[in-house]
Amino acid sequence: MSSIDEILKLLDTKPLTNIFVEGFLDYDNAYNSRRLHPMMKDVYLEFGFGDKLLRCTSIEWADLEMEIVNGITCNFDIDVDDEFCISSLYDLYCDQPPGNNFVTHLRIFTSQRSNLDAGVVTCMALRFERRNSIFLDPLNTFGIRIATELQLNEWTSREAVSGSLFTRGIVYKEHLWERPFCQSDL
Repeated sequence: MSSIDEILKLLDTKPLTNIFVEGFLDYDNAYNSRRLHPMMKDVYLEFGFGDKLLRCTSIEWADLEMEIVNGITCNFDIDVDDEFCISSLYDLYCDQPPGNNFVTHLRIFTSQRSNLDAGVVTCMALRFERRNSIFLDPLNTFGIRIATELQLNEWTSREAVSGSLFTRGIVYKEHLWERPFCQSDL
């Protein structure tokens, strides 16, 4: 696990260059091809063209654990016939070339289960130069939901105000970090 200070240092010094999810390939007879099955328990945010990855892991569909790692590993069981793979989602969320997306804002929500010193939070959103954003929400049956900051606003109105069946009674606290030397031209 990585502390919030270590994570902030990474976000301060390196641009986002990719967003990876793990998965596996198996053969689909109906389409006579291999089919990708993404496993959304872990999402890897690459900073600095392979320098470092921020692995975000869904913990029991309730929290997000962040850890700075050097590589992507297979963290799930697959059949002998299947093949581990990774897939990039960068182009779905970022319209700037890799290397042009420095983080300008980090919004984190925590609850009584969170531990910022260990990198465990409820959810987070990153906003980049040129207004791209991503939101990582572990409150999803199939792992981490990746969306934009607009969905964070929806999440706050749903979870932080009324709560879902699973999160009623949890009190959330928002933490906002802004990059002090933003080079944005907006």
